[in-house]
Amino acid sequence: MIFSAYVPSVLPMKLTEDGTVLTPSKAAIINGVATKGIAIKDIEAHLDYDWDAEDWDADYSSMPVNTKNVGLKLREDTLSKNGDFSVDAEDWKIPKDSYIDLNMKAKLPPQKIETVTQNSDVARLSFTLDWSGDDTTTGPKWEGGAINPDNPNDNPSTLSKPKIESSDTIVSGGNGFVKVTWDDKDGKITLDRIISSNTDIATVGDITGSDGNKTVVVNGLKGGTSTITVTLSNGETATYEVTVYEVGNPDDIKVTVSNKELGVSDSVTSNDVIASVPLIAPDGSTKTITVKPSINDNTLQAGNNSLTGTVTIGGQDYPIHFDVAVENQNSNKSGIKAESNDTFIAGETGNIKFNWNTKDNSITLTGITSSDESIATVDTITGEEGSKTVTINALDYGTTSITATLSNGETATFEVKVYTVGDSKDIQVTVNNQDLGVGDKLTSNDVTVKVPIISPDGEMIFIERTPSIEDNTLKVGDNTITGAVTVGGQTYPISFDVTTELSDDMKSGLKAENNDMIVAGESGDIKFTWDTKGNTIMMNTVKSSNESVATIGTMTGSEGDKTVSVNGLQCGTSTITATLNNGETVTLDLPIYAVDTTKEMQVEVADKQFTEGSTLNTDDVIVKVPLTAPDGSTEYLSKHPSIPNKNLTEGTNTITGTVTAGGVTYNVTITINVAAAPNPSNGLVMSVAEAQAAGWTFDVYKEGVQITGFKNVAFKSSINVPNQIGDFEVLKVGDNVFQNQTNLKQIILPNSITEIGNASFAGCSGLTSFNTNKVIDIGTGAFSGCTKISNLTIPKDATLGQSAFEGCTALTELSTNKLSSIGTGAFANCTGLKTLNLGDNLTSIGPRAFADCTNLTVLNTNNVESIGNNAFEGCSNLAQLNFDNNLTNIGNNAFQDCDALSNVTITNTDMRLGQEVFKGDNVDLSVPLEVVNTGCFSGTKGEGITDVHIIIVKETKLADRALENCIWKKIILPEGTTSIGNYSLSECNNITSFTIPSTVKNIGSYAFQNCNKLTSLITTGGSVGNSAFKGCTNLKQLTFDKNTTSIASNIASGCTALTNVTINGATSIGANAFKDCKNLTTVSMGDSGVKSIGDYAFFGCSSLTEIVIPKETTTIGIYAFRGCTGLTKVVMYTQESRLTKISEGMFYDCTGISEINIPASVKVIGYSAFSGCSKLKYPAIGGSPGTGSYGKVSPSLTTIEDFAFARCPMNFINLPETLIKIEDVAFSKCNNLTTINIPKVSGSISGAPWGAVNATVRWRN
Repeated sequence: MIFSAYVPSVLPMKLTEDGTVLTPSKAAIINGVATKGIAIKDIEAHLDYDWDAEDWDADYSSMPVNTKNVGLKLREDTLSKNGDFSVDAEDWKIPKDSYIDLNMKAKLPPQKIETVTQNSDVARLSFTLDWSGDDTTTGPKWEGGAINPDNPNDNPSTLSKPKIESSDTIVSGGNGFVKVTWDDKDGKITLDRIISSNTDIATVGDITGSDGNKTVVVNGLKGGTSTITVTLSNGETATYEVTVYEVGNPDDIKVTVSNKELGVSDSVTSNDVIASVPLIAPDGSTKTITVKPSINDNTLQAGNNSLTGTVTIGGQDYPIHFDVAVENQNSNKSGIKAESNDTFIAGETGNIKFNWNTKDNSITLTGITSSDESIATVDTITGEEGSKTVTINALDYGTTSITATLSNGETATFEVKVYTVGDSKDIQVTVNNQDLGVGDKLTSNDVTVKVPIISPDGEMIFIERTPSIEDNTLKVGDNTITGAVTVGGQTYPISFDVTTELSDDMKSGLKAENNDMIVAGESGDIKFTWDTKGNTIMMNTVKSSNESVATIGTMTGSEGDKTVSVNGLQCGTSTITATLNNGETVTLDLPIYAVDTTKEMQVEVADKQFTEGSTLNTDDVIVKVPLTAPDGSTEYLSKHPSIPNKNLTEGTNTITGTVTAGGVTYNVTITINVAAAPNPSNGLVMSVAEAQAAGWTFDVYKEGVQITGFKNVAFKSSINVPNQIGDFEVLKVGDNVFQNQTNLKQIILPNSITEIGNASFAGCSGLTSFNTNKVIDIGTGAFSGCTKISNLTIPKDATLGQSAFEGCTALTELSTNKLSSIGTGAFANCTGLKTLNLGDNLTSIGPRAFADCTNLTVLNTNNVESIGNNAFEGCSNLAQLNFDNNLTNIGNNAFQDCDALSNVTITNTDMRLGQEVFKGDNVDLSVPLEVVNTGCFSGTKGEGITDVHIIIVKETKLADRALENCIWKKIILPEGTTSIGNYSLSECNNITSFTIPSTVKNIGSYAFQNCNKLTSLITTGGSVGNSAFKGCTNLKQLTFDKNTTSIASNIASGCTALTNVTINGATSIGANAFKDCKNLTTVSMGDSGVKSIGDYAFFGCSSLTEIVIPKETTTIGIYAFRGCTGLTKVVMYTQESRLTKISEGMFYDCTGISEINIPASVKVIGYSAFSGCSKLKYPAIGGSPGTGSYGKVSPSLTTIEDFAFARCPMNFINLPETLIKIEDVAFSKCNNLTTINIPKVSGSISGAPWGAVNATVRWRN
C-alpha cells in the first residue's frame, strides 16, 4: 500500500536582486512508525530549489539521515535545474514499534543559480514511502516538527491503525457498504470525516455503528473510480479505492433455469432462475454478477415455453426473456417444487411451501427432513395434499437442506441458509416521522430499525424489525430515546437521539424570581410565572443541579403562578431549573448562605420610651445575623427574635431572646433601661378617721395593718389602697375584702402590700386591670371569676393559692415570670387564654391548673418537671405540645379531651406517664421504648392514642407485657429493636397489621397471642417463643425468615384464617405448631432443612392439599397430619430421605390421600399411621406407586404396627423380604385386600392375615 506525505510550500516569499519571485519552504520532515520488523524498500525525494549562500563548498555527495548513515545519491545531469535524488535503504531494517524521523536537507552549489544573492530555506520537498512486509494495511502516522528518535518522550502516541474493507460490487445507480475499523483507544480516537475524492463517481451515504467499527454506505453515481478517505480525530487516514461499474449490454444478460423439476402446469418464479448481468469496469474490463430476477406470471405447457421478466440493478429495470422446455406430462410425476420468501435467522422460525400435482390425490407427502438438524429442524406441517407449508426452526448459523419426499418417491429440496445476527453496534435506527414535536410521544411506528445479519458465506444484509420503544415525552432540544429490538430470539438495546424545537406560538415566557435570602438549614421560595396558553402549558418538574447544596420542597399555587419551596442544605450555589410540559425551561442560580458563628450578632432596639409594666414585643427588636456567602463575603440577615412575654421593671432589664437561622436557635441578649412608673398609692397616707370615713376597715397585722373590709360608700370604680393608715404601713389585703364588688374596674395597691388574702377580689366581674406590684403571696380564689381581667403579670417569686385566677375568661396571655409552681386549678376555665409563657423557674404545674382553657393552642413545657392530674383536661384547641427533656412526670388524664391534639413526641427516656393521659383524644404518639416498657399503655391506659411510633434511644427490648391488651389499631416498632418480650402484644385485639423490624432477634412466648385482627406477619430471624401467634384468628399469612432456626410449639395453633406458611431456615417444627389451622392450604419448607416435625404439628389442617417433606427430615411426631382431610398429595424423597419411621397416627383419617411414596429409609410403619385413609389404594415404599390397585413395599421395612393400614381400600400389597414383624391387626378392616405377597418362608411371620379377613397370603416356599 502506498502512503505519501507532502510538505506544502505556503511560506512568505523572498525577492532576489533582479526581482525574481521565489517560493521557499522549510526542510521536509516525515514521521512514521514501522511495526512487525517491516523493511523500508525505497525512499525518494524530489528537490525543486535549494541553495546556501554561506556554504559554497557543501559536500552533497553523501548526506546523513539523522544518525543513520544512509547514502544520498544525486544525478549530475539535474544539478543546473531541479535536483532529483534517492536514498537506497533496502537493507535498513526498522525494529518493531520503533519510530522513523527523516529530516532530509538537500543542498546545491549557489553558483549554479547566478541571480540569487541572499540565503533561503529549503524549497518544497515531497516524499513517497512504499512499505513492504507482512502487514500491508498499516501505514505511517504523519506528525509535524522534528522528532528525536532517541528520546521516547518525543514519540507520537500508539496508532489506531484504521482499516477499510468491502466485499460489495457497486453498480452505477446502486450502492454498497464499506467497513471501517480502528482501535479507538477506549473512545479517545473518533471518526472525523469520510470523503469521496470524486463525488461525480461515488458519494458517501449513511454512517452507522460505534467508534472503532463503522459501516458506510457508498452510493455509485456513474462508472469510474473514487478514493474513499477516512480521517480520524488524531489525523490518521486510510483510503479505499471504490470501483463503480456500469451495466453492460442488456442483450448479454443470461438467464439460467436452476429448478430442474419444473413440469407441466407449474409456474416459474424468481426462485427457479438465476440472471447473470455483465458489468463494465472503468478500465474497460468486464465481470459478471448474478441477481434474482422477477418473473412475469406463467403456467408451463408441454414443449417450449417463452417466458419474460425483469432484472433490476443500479436502480434500472432490464427486460429479460428465456425459454423453458417441458416434456409431456408423465402420469407418475407430480412436478413438486419448493419455495420460500422468508429469511431464516438462528433463534426464529420460517416457512417453506411445497407444491405438487397430486394426480387426483394419488400422490401424497410422506416426509420432510433436514440434512443438518443442528442447523434447523422441521416443526409443523400444515395445508392440503399438493400444497403444504412447513415451519422450520432455525437453530444455528449455517446451511441445511430441507427435503420433502412424496409417496411416488419424488423429492424436492430447498437449501435453507440460517443467518446469525451481526454486530449489534451496526443496528441502524431511522426516525421516519418528521412531524414529531415537543410533548409528543415517539412510538415504534415512528422509527425504522435495520438489524445486520450475516449469511453462512459471510454476506451481511440488513432486515427491518419493529422495535419496542420505552415510554417517553419529547422535550425541547436533544432527546435520547431508548428501546429494544428482538431478532433471533435475543433482545438488543437501542438508543438514538431526536431533536425537537418549540414554535414561537407555544412559548410561554417562563420567568423565575427569588427575593429570599436562603440560609443552609432553612428554606425559601422561588416564584415561577408563565402564560398557560389557555391552561395547556403546565409545570412539569423543578430540579436542583446540586442537591448537596439545595433540594426542592413543596410547590403551591395555580398553573401559570407557582411558588416552589427550596431547602438550603449547605453553603454554595445550585442552579434551579423549572421545566414545563411543553419542554420550555428557565434556570436561576441560587446562592445558599451559611451562618457565620465567628462574628457577633448585632441587636437593635426600637427608639421608643419603655415604662415599668410594659412588655417588650418581638417587633421592637431586630437581630442582624452574620452570613457567609458562597463567594466568602459576609452579608447580614435581619430577623425579629422570639422574646419571652415579661413585664419590664424599673431599672436595667436584661432579656434573653432567641433567633433561629439555618435551622439552629441562637440566644441573643437584649438590654432595656426602664424608669419607674408613677404609683398614686405610694405615699397615700390616711389618718385612722380618714380611712374609716373612706370605708376601710383594718386591724393589726405583723408590724403594720391589714385591710379587713371595704365599703365603697362613694361608689367609686377606681380605688387607690392607702400606703399607710395612721402610723402603720398597710401590708396585706385580707380575705374577701372586695368580693363580688362588681362595679370596681381598677384597684391600685401601694408597694407596701405583699399579700392578698383568700377570695379578696373573687367575683369582681368589672375589674379590668390589676397592678400586683410587689405582691408575693396570692390566696386561694383571690381573683376567681374576675371575667374582665385581660392582662396579668405575676410578680417575681409569688406564690399562688388554689384556683387563684380560675374563671378569668378575658385573660388572653399569661407569663409566669419567676413562679416555681402553679397550684391546683390556678388558671382553670380561663377560656380566653391563648398564649402561655412558662418562666424558667417554673418546675411544677398542679392538678387542673389550666383545665378547660379552651383557646390555648400551644404548650412549651420549658423547665417544667411535672404536670399534675387533669392539668390541661378539656383544652379542646390545644394542638401542639413541646415537651422539654426536663419533664419526667405527667399525671393521670393530664391531657384528656384535648380534641385538637394530633401529634405528640416524647424523647425523655425517664418519662413516667399516668393512666389515660390522652383519654378522649386522637393522638399519633412517638415515644421511647423505655416509656412503653413501664406498662403505661397496657389495657385501656392508652385510650385516646390511635397510632404509636416507638423510638429507640437506649433500650432496644420491648418488655414483657408492655402493651398487653392495648386498644391501639397501629403500633410501629422501630428498626433497632432487638427483642419482643413475653405477652408484650398479647390480646391487642385492634391491631390489623404489624411489621417486625429486621433487627429483632427474639420474639417471646405468647407475644402476639389472640391478636385476632392481625392478618400477616414476617419474622426476621432468631428465636420465636411458644404460642407466639396462637389464636390470631385473622392471620392469613406467616413467613419465617431464613434466620429463624426453629418453629416453637403452639406457635400458630388455632389461627383459623391462616392460608399460607413459608419456612425458610428452621430445622425443627414444634408440637401443635399449626394445630387446627383449618384454612391452611400451603406450607412451603423449600430448602429449609427441617429435620424434625413435632407431635400434632399440622393436626386438623383440613384445607391442606399438599405437603412436601424435606429430605433432611429424620423424625415426624405422632399424629402430625391427623385429620388433614383435604390432603391429596404427599411428597417424600424416596431415595434421599433420612426418615426411618412413619410415626403413630401420622396420616390418621387423611381421607383424601390416594397414593403415597414412602421413603426407602423407613423401617417402621407405626400404630394407625394410615388408619382411616379411605382412598389410599397405592402405598409405595422406596419407589413410585403402582399402576394397578395394589401397593408395593421396598426392602428396608422391618415392622408394621397395629392398625397401620386400618380401613385402607388397597386390594394387593407386596411386602419385602426384610420384614420381621407384622402386628396382629395391621390391616384391620382392609376389606378389599385380597392378596398379600411376602418373599419369606411360609409362617415365618406370625399372625397372618393380620386383620385382612379377605386376604390370601402368598409365601415364597
